Amino acid sequence: RHDHHRFGLRMRSAASGTSPPGRRCAVDMCPKDPPGVAKLIRRGDLVFDVGAHSGSKAEASLADGARVVCVEPQPQCIAELRRRFRSSRRLTVVPLALGAREGTQTLSICSRADVLSTLNEHWKHGRFASYDWDKHIDVEISTLDSLIEKYGMPRYCKIDVEGSELAVLQGLSRPMPFNSIEYAI
Repeated sequence: RHDHHRFGLRMRSAASGTSPPGRRCAVDMCPKDPPGVAKLIRRGDLVFDVGAHSGSKAEASLADGARVVCVEPQPQCIAELRRRFRSSRRLTVVPLALGAREGTQTLSICSRADVLSTLNEHWKHGRFASYDWDKHIDVEISTLDSLIEKYGMPRYCKIDVEGSELAVLQGLSRPMPFNSIEYAI
């Protein structure tokens, strides 16, 4: 039984024209297919950007008038998010990763392509075997449930976590209105 069934959600794959090669905006999870992210977000809505990296998706959500919570464990990305959005009162940077349960985990950072940094050892093989994860740091892990408890229920949640998507969803005990999961194949 797949976890998305636990939430009563249907999965749909869709290629994204703006993603790098091999990258897909892959799973929209909601009771029905959303008309598009821009149409989903209304002024004042709460958006979670899980795996925010440098904040390109957060920037788009801010432009739509949303309040944004960026979740990011990489120190250099946290610094960039704080610098880039320092004047925004509608954006909060949460310096940790999400998973199935709270604790700590080792994040493997790929300096050559930090967008590939991951908590998932298995994810580093196969297609990404030629990359070197040359830094390892322990990061705090929280859950989507804890994030919701602290910031509220988001209208939209983007998850881009390099192989840890299932673990992030396992930290959620109730459905959220709209979610998208980005993954590499």
